[in-house]
Amino acid sequence: MDLRAVERAKWRRSLSERNYGTVLNAAHVTTNLGEEFALPFAPGLTVLSGGNGAGKSSLLGALWRALTGGDPAPTGVRTCPLWMQEISLSGTSGGAAWTASFSVDSDGVSTGDSACTVPVVYLDPSGESEDLVRRFRMDPSSSDFLEGVDAADLGEEFCILMNYVLRKKYESIAVYEITGLTDDEDPIPFFSVKVEGSNYDSLGMGRGELAALTLAWRLSRLERGSIVLLEEPESHLAVYSHDALVYALMKLVIDNDLTVVCASHTPGFFRHLPEQSVIVIASSPAPRIMSSLSSDQIARQLGATFAPSLQLVTEDECAAMLLGEILELVDSELRRRVNINYSLDGESGVRAATERSRPVGGGPAILGVLDGDQRHKAMNPHHTFLPGHASPEVVLQAAVGRWRSGQVTWIPPFPAGADHLRAVLARLDGVDHHDWIDSLAAEYGGKSHVVRALAPLIVSWPSDRENVDEMVKTIRSRLPLGD
Repeated sequence: MDLRAVERAKWRRSLSERNYGTVLNAAHVTTNLGEEFALPFAPGLTVLSGGNGAGKSSLLGALWRALTGGDPAPTGVRTCPLWMQEISLSGTSGGAAWTASFSVDSDGVSTGDSACTVPVVYLDPSGESEDLVRRFRMDPSSSDFLEGVDAADLGEEFCILMNYVLRKKYESIAVYEITGLTDDEDPIPFFSVKVEGSNYDSLGMGRGELAALTLAWRLSRLERGSIVLLEEPESHLAVYSHDALVYALMKLVIDNDLTVVCASHTPGFFRHLPEQSVIVIASSPAPRIMSSLSSDQIARQLGATFAPSLQLVTEDECAAMLLGEILELVDSELRRRVNINYSLDGESGVRAATERSRPVGGGPAILGVLDGDQRHKAMNPHHTFLPGHASPEVVLQAAVGRWRSGQVTWIPPFPAGADHLRAVLARLDGVDHHDWIDSLAAEYGGKSHVVRALAPLIVSWPSDRENVDEMVKTIRSRLPLGD
């Protein structure tokens, strides 16, 4: 089951635009060496990302201690990063401002001070669900806690959301709220579900399914305005559920007026969030907190890449080369989001590929990029155009011609320099544009090298740059939601 793209787009937009009851301002972190880092919080949902051992969970622990004024941490909350000396932050709740801080001196003595007025909740849905299953399986009498407890049906909307995240067909989801298993007064959930006619409970669930249900249930019952410190919610979930989970989390944050700070090391989980929502944490070789990175930069920090999600098809090989070089110059991140291929049948092949072909099995969408001489024809939502009003070879010829006539300044990156290039171009005056590019390729080591060298002449020329910007805008608009 899927949720409509328009709904997901609304959640993503509302995440940044909603007026939250609690707002976290930037935290300031001081290391043992006296370095200071800002930790900016995004509206509603902030993700602390980083590799294993980077300090994400430890930073959640530091935030817990600051926000609670150093209260004893619940089970699972990590100690502060060893490199941290102090963390301070401020926020507003119901319009009233407050501050909080926590520090550890050289002797290991800690001091906390918080005026935060709203509940601060630490959630580790994976750890909590594993602990519940272990208790029930190790102690046969644990099932006695279900006696006398009525299961509460969580309703159709909850089922729809969980169907989306887990790709199941829940007919019903009910929960027993168990007390007495722990010293904590907060009830523990025990689920009973019906999926396509089959009934099973928490003990028959996979770890990912149980953790996802636990997370959604916990968030849906918190006091509005609460601050939630969330530990790796995607743990044990299949990769295909990562994208869905982040949208479900957006919805739960918006609907329940929560402010969530989440630790995650999975790019597939947070790549659909607004870029200001993701912070990168590193501890080696020295502590660093990096914000305002693009999702592609974050993925590279974590040693990952995103699979291309859009297929671009051009009329021929030269057009494909030029398109790739232009994207690399003006939007290198977009270049890594797309595959570029060319048709063997020119314009008609591009139109056939885009109008008759559709993505299969979640594969990349298809967009045709026609030569500029097709720009006069009726617009088609499956097409955009290369810069100029002619074939790529002619557009490249015109760009070099502007340099030869002194209209632009350019240093040719070719062997033997500008004078040699001028001599070669003079020899090729009057040659057919296809032969022109092939002759330059033979002279300078290949067509791709020539196109790469000449592409800056196109993106720097005002009228061509307008076409380039329009083309890039169209390509980005065709990326799957959130890319």
